[in-house]
Amino acid sequence: AEWAYIYAGSFLISAVTEDGQFQLDKLGVGDMYYFPKGAAHSLQGLEDENEILLIFDDGDFDRVGYAFKQSLNVNRMRLTAS
Repeated sequence: AEWAYIYAGSFLISAVTEDGQFQLDKLGVGDMYYFPKGAAHSLQGLEDENEILLIFDDGDFDRVGYAFKQSLNVNRMRLTAS
């Protein structure tokens, strides 16, 4: 599972719901989200400065297979995992 708290900037969050529907939301400072394990999702930073605190229920990223991709354009995301 994955939780997050947005403390700077704004993010565009896309996800596929349990019934297969596509969902798109814009989240900003103070917002939080939760995705259960295995839920397809992505996030994109929309501001020049975007900061998000990511919290996972399993910190063994190699075993679980988490992948972080940071774009090299002006919309950067600083990730912190615990």
